[in-house]
Amino acid sequence: MITIMKRILYLSIAIVCLLSASCRKDQVAVNGITATKDLTPWNTTDVYTGFKPLSTKDTLFITGHNGEENIIIAIKQKGAGTYQPGEFKAYFYTTIGQDVIVSKYQLYNDPANTIVITDYDETKQIIKGTFTLVFKSTYIYNNTLPDKVTFTNGKISTQLSATNMNPYK
Repeated sequence: MITIMKRILYLSIAIVCLLSASCRKDQVAVNGITATKDLTPWNTTDVYTGFKPLSTKDTLFITGHNGEENIIIAIKQKGAGTYQPGEFKAYFYTTIGQDVIVSKYQLYNDPANTIVITDYDETKQIIKGTFTLVFKSTYIYNNTLPDKVTFTNGKISTQLSATNMNPYK
């Protein structure tokens, strides 16, 4: 009788553990940028945010570094909403040794270029959103790289940092 009760107790504990673990999915915060870059997955958790100037938070910068590939997004700040190219700028560049620039890309004149900020909360210090960005090469010194780079199905989920940032320095 005691053995059966122990089995029931262990089974009950196991069920409670499984149920509580499955309920924690929504509590996990993803910090990073994910996208499809020219039909291949592009992911990074090396993401930084900041404002320029910090006092008015006029422009929000989001930067992501994936090895030698870098993306910079600058948004004229208005919180959650849909942004068109007149309201943001974006750049993509690649390096060798993370310091020598070997390619530069800027936004291509494409109506698909959009950023949608779905969640912006300065109190909780979070920003989430989606994006589609089409870039054209502006670097004339390397003919072996593509003329166009496209990011689709982009997702941003990261923390807001209350720091002054100017990634163009």
